[in-house]
Amino acid sequence: MKEKNDLIREQAKRLHLSNIKNKLDELLKTAQSRQFSYESFLEYLFSQELKCRANTACQKRMREANFPCIKRIEEFNYKYMTSLTEKEINQLGELNWIAEPYHLVLVGPPGTGKTHLAIALGVKAVEEGLSVSFATMQELIKLLTTEETNHRSKARLDRIRKSSIIILDEVGYLPINRREAGLFFHLLNERLDKSAFIITSNKSFDKWAEFFGDVDMVLAALDRIIYRSEIIEFSGESYRIEHRKSILNRN
Repeated sequence: MKEKNDLIREQAKRLHLSNIKNKLDELLKTAQSRQFSYESFLEYLFSQELKCRANTACQKRMREANFPCIKRIEEFNYKYMTSLTEKEINQLGELNWIAEPYHLVLVGPPGTGKTHLAIALGVKAVEEGLSVSFATMQELIKLLTTEETNHRSKARLDRIRKSSIIILDEVGYLPINRREAGLFFHLLNERLDKSAFIITSNKSFDKWAEFFGDVDMVLAALDRIIYRSEIIEFSGESYRIEHRKSILNRN
């Protein structure tokens, strides 16, 4: 029996059936305990293999998304959300807006949940089989300015450009020069009709010219972004500051 199982593992390896190769003993025990028919056992083997492949693909997409951490919609703190209800956020989590594509612009002070919501929607999209890329504005500018000389930057930007959802975090946190702004807006123009954007910013649109340094460029970009966007305003005190206060009060 051992020799036969070893042969099956070798054949599974050659056929790239990794789940069958790695879990053959467990699969056989399940089949015996459940008294599977031949047909049921074959269906069970293939369904487990497909499930394994789906999980592996999801893990790969999650790594390539480059999230700084994993957040979920169920963990969102609604204390600071005045523009959307829990029901509306759950509707965003259904991801119907991605197909158009439609864009989300999350605006408000630091620490009020913008990045949490952006990541949570991105994580949900990855789990639904979509490709997602996350980058802070600073990271994106560094990638754009080194694309022609750094193969890693080029490879990362290639993934970003092919993503169903592009999450840009902290837009407007630090000023950028005219060349950098030009590269950024070129990417926006290139992808706005092909990818869904989630943009977080601590500055309202009327302040964008201050850190992009070119009013005409900003107006042209905003015209395209706002055309198919939901602008969601976050308000209230920073959740991080409030959380720190509560810890200090307990101590």
